Amino acid sequence: MAEVLVCVKRVPQATTEPVITADGLGIDATMTGSTMSPHEECAVELATQIADATGGSATVLTLGGAESVDQLRDALSVGVTAAVHIEADPAAFGPADVARAIAEVVRAKAATGAPYDVVLLGNDAADTGDFQVGCLLYTSDAADE
Repeated sequence: MAEVLVCVKRVPQATTEPVITADGLGIDATMTGSTMSPHEECAVELATQIADATGGSATVLTLGGAESVDQLRDALSVGVTAAVHIEADPAAFGPADVARAIAEVVRAKAATGAPYDVVLLGNDAADTGDFQVGCLLYTSDAADE
């Protein structure tokens, strides 16, 4: 029975023209809507397949404000069985901070005696192009647990 953790991020929908914030440092998603990236949708699907094939369970995790619960609901609607919401301002978290927050969840689960067997992430952040969280998570001491 595999225990799978899949991490997702709330990102602006890519189906409309992006609007840059006044400071030029981000995308204003108020008119475009938000979703999870296609990479993470694939990770959610894989998590549910692994859980189903092994009789295990899949948990989805996101870091963000109250609005990011929408992405947790999306994952729950396709077969993920549990959700973890780390309430935080995502703009205040860089890739290393996100990796640390995920590692804390992984450590807490391991402390219960039923650790996650697999942690899945999309290959990059669809909104910023960062390819760092997975690498930072892997190289953290959480990878040893």
